[in-house]
Formats: sequence, C-alpha cells, structure tokens
Amino acid sequence: MAAIKLGSRELHLFDFSTQEWSLLFETADPETELVAFPTWSRSGDSLYFDRRGDTPEVMRIRINDREVETVASLASFRQTGYFQMWLGLTPDDSP
Repeated sequence: MAAIKLGSRELHLFDFSTQEWSLLFETADPETELVAFPTWSRSGDSLYFDRRGDTPEVMRIRINDREVETVASLASFRQTGYFQMWLGLTPDDSP
C-alpha cells in the first residue's frame, strides 16, 4: 500500500509482511514541491505519481529497486479541474 499525507512532500510504502512504512520518494525542495496522486501500475511493480512545483512532472518509481524516473513533463501542459487535478493511467500505463 502506498500513501501520502495531504499536502505531502513524501511518498511512503507499507509492507504488510513487516508491518512497517518506508520512504519511497521525497521532494527535492519541500518549500515548493508536492507529491500527489500515487497510482499503481497495472502489474503492481511500479508506482506513478505527480511531482508538483515549478517543473511539474509525472514520475514513476519501480518498487523492486526504488529507481525513480520522469515519465512526462507537465511544464507546458495546462492542467485544470473542477475541484482539483488528478492523475490516472490508461490500460497500458500511459498517464
């Protein structure tokens, strides 16, 4: 299970076998960046999330080795929403 707190700068993973939380990702600049909308890949081997801030991006972290990579830059993408923006994945794991 993955979780963030509202307005969080950190993404955490809960391991049911050990009953412990571990840190998966922390923003580089806690003053201006946020982590939002963690979404599991179809296979469950990766977790996608929004990194909000001056250079917003969709990011992916592989659970087995904790490798983080940028999937898409949202810097020139105008985001909108009635209450809030949201990240979801298509059946092929495209954001």
